[in-house]
Amino acid sequence: MNNIIKVGIFLLLFGSLFLSCTKEGPNNPKANLLPKTYLWIQTDTSHNLSPTISRQIIRWWGEDPDGFVRGYLFSYFNTDSVIAGQIPDTLGYSWVVKNDSLIAFPLYTARERFTVIVRAVDNSFRDDIEVGANIRLKPFPYWDKNFNGIFDDSDSRLTGFIGAADPIGAKQIFPIKNTPPTVEFATDPLDPLKTVQQPDTTFTVATFTWIGKDLDGDKTIKSYRINLNNPNDSSMWFEFPAKHTMITLEAPRSRTDDATGEVDADVYVGIFPNMNKIGQVSGLRLDDTNKIYLQAKDLASENSPTVYLPDGARKWFVKKPKSNLLTISNYGAGDYATVIGFYRKAFAAIDTLEGVTSPRNFGNFDLLDIRRGATDRVVGLLVPPILNPAFIRTLKLFEYVFWFTDYIPDTWTHMQAVAQFPLYLYNGSGGKVLYSTRFGYFLGDPRGALVDFAPVDLVGSVLIDTRIPNDWPIYPDSTYPSGYYPTLRFNPAATLGAAHSLFVRDIYKRADARYILSIPPVPGRVPPSAFWNGPVNIGVIDEAKTFVFLSQPLHLMNGAEKVWPTRPGVAGKGVPAFLKKVFIDEFGG
Repeated sequence: MNNIIKVGIFLLLFGSLFLSCTKEGPNNPKANLLPKTYLWIQTDTSHNLSPTISRQIIRWWGEDPDGFVRGYLFSYFNTDSVIAGQIPDTLGYSWVVKNDSLIAFPLYTARERFTVIVRAVDNSFRDDIEVGANIRLKPFPYWDKNFNGIFDDSDSRLTGFIGAADPIGAKQIFPIKNTPPTVEFATDPLDPLKTVQQPDTTFTVATFTWIGKDLDGDKTIKSYRINLNNPNDSSMWFEFPAKHTMITLEAPRSRTDDATGEVDADVYVGIFPNMNKIGQVSGLRLDDTNKIYLQAKDLASENSPTVYLPDGARKWFVKKPKSNLLTISNYGAGDYATVIGFYRKAFAAIDTLEGVTSPRNFGNFDLLDIRRGATDRVVGLLVPPILNPAFIRTLKLFEYVFWFTDYIPDTWTHMQAVAQFPLYLYNGSGGKVLYSTRFGYFLGDPRGALVDFAPVDLVGSVLIDTRIPNDWPIYPDSTYPSGYYPTLRFNPAATLGAAHSLFVRDIYKRADARYILSIPPVPGRVPPSAFWNGPVNIGVIDEAKTFVFLSQPLHLMNGAEKVWPTRPGVAGKGVPAFLKKVFIDEFGG
């Protein structure tokens, strides 16, 4: 009996021990504990935060009691777009492993509220996933790889999310108040205190550029709008997309030739030759002062404070073109006014020459003095700061350009650059040019600007002479197939020994060009005239007959009858005859 009792007690104790070991064994593991998420703002959710700007840095962290946090589901939504307290079914999360993020809440009205939600995911989630992956939790967790909001063949189901993610997460509502944008006209990169603005006088073309900013994010700037002279007239503002931060206003000749007062200006974007018209703005005053006003508008439809040009006491006078010919002066000598007067008379005299059946009125040419205010460091005050497109489109208001210089562009390379690409592009797009220049003592133009736009390949490095006798002949090229150019003579002087102080260098034409004028050597000159062994070419025309280049100043070539019998050659025909040959016979004016 005692043995039976002992066996019973043993079995009872063994059974109890067995049951106890089975309850805590590997076949019944302890359930994973879910992580919890925290935002850096610990607020009573019954109270609202004060309104703030739309750009916010959000910080968070997570804690996992039985492991570690592998990453986070991060998202935000417009609080007032769903039923209060609910999370939209269509909400997508970003998979992130960082603990912060910079957000620009997308405002479409002046005030909006956004809810930020972050959910920690612990290390029990072991699926492969990329940072930034778009995660959706409904109808079941999946990686929405094509961002279409629908689970399809390209997506991956994420079964591991169940039991690994904080089911509630940390949430916070942010009331956002829009901040209006700002806009400023661009400044000179070399002088940030200097605003890029138009010369005080332009023809009917002007280019403006600016920079818009917004504390809510520059991308929230939706559009810009401009107004000419009438900012209080809401009907005269022209609005365009914010991707355009440089525009060119242009009133074409077809609109201005017969107009007075105000005209519409076309609004272009881009640079020449790739420019697109995006509309028109009214109110450009011809032969009068103008002012342009500018505003930026953001996604919440709030406008920036208005800025305008010209600023301060500056003026912007828009001159109406009156001729088909634009004369550009890059000439700074003391006889400037005399030279301009000479050219007006010479061009006007074309109409009196034999064979000219109808008046061309070239003597009434429009004038642009690009040398005014120029120094050895800066270009003239009337040179547009943005050559392309402002200066090129200005040239294209005219069929012909006569450009004359003194020797300065040969040493002030920045002044040569004013002609370099603008004349190349103008001539290449149909404009016709007569360019008359002279060389300095030293061979300038190190950047080769001249050969970029003129029909010459090279300017000779040898200084042939430093003077040309007065009353010296200029011969036409006898091989020129389209009729000789008129014989010319350098202007005479009161004494036989007087000479023009001109530096003589040979020029070598481009392959498609023709020589048209040359000057014969001067016998008996001492070196460096020893290099003057034959005629020196001074005039070239391109094959298309659209560009004539002279390496000596044209206004000094108006000699007529020989004053000094010992000088070679015959009587000169004068500058008007040369201009007629160029502008009527060659250019078709």
